[in-house]
Amino acid sequence: MSLCEVAEKQEQVLETKISDLENAKTMCKKMLESDELSYLNLKVEQYITELPEYWNKNKHIFKLDSVSFLYILLQII
Repeated sequence: MSLCEVAEKQEQVLETKISDLENAKTMCKKMLESDELSYLNLKVEQYITELPEYWNKNKHIFKLDSVSFLYILLQII
């Protein structure tokens, strides 16, 4: 694999990560704007406008157990 190919692949990986970070940032921002944010009344669909599309795009995260999910989410944030 040439250096150019490696750089192109890395650029794609970074673009995906940037996009994921922007999505996580937007969701957190919307959550923080909520008056009564708690685990008891958390409804993801309030913060994600296109839930099925978001679910399909992030299946690798949602398949994890809750501890792993929170760990990854906190790393993204």
